Amino acid sequence: MAAQNYRVIFAESAWTDLEEIVAYWASQGEPERGVQYAHDLPADAIRKLTQPEIASAGRHLTQTAYPEVQELPVFKRVYRILYLVMSPTTW
Repeated sequence: MAAQNYRVIFAESAWTDLEEIVAYWASQGEPERGVQYAHDLPADAIRKLTQPEIASAGRHLTQTAYPEVQELPVFKRVYRILYLVMSPTTW
């Protein structure tokens, strides 16, 4: 039996981060780029992190109060997605 895909839930702060990315690129005169990132980053996170083999391969953060948090670099390592893999019983 194949492993079941993971469910991705975004923190409210993730949406704030995306708004900041959009604002940054708008301030740089490239608003289309910010809008594209705001679309592509969540889509990339969902595409990758719903797959257990990819989600479990993320690098754990070091020197942090949250060592269980993992990171996944995206877009040529310019951005990174921080995430926590949780058991469905803890949702």
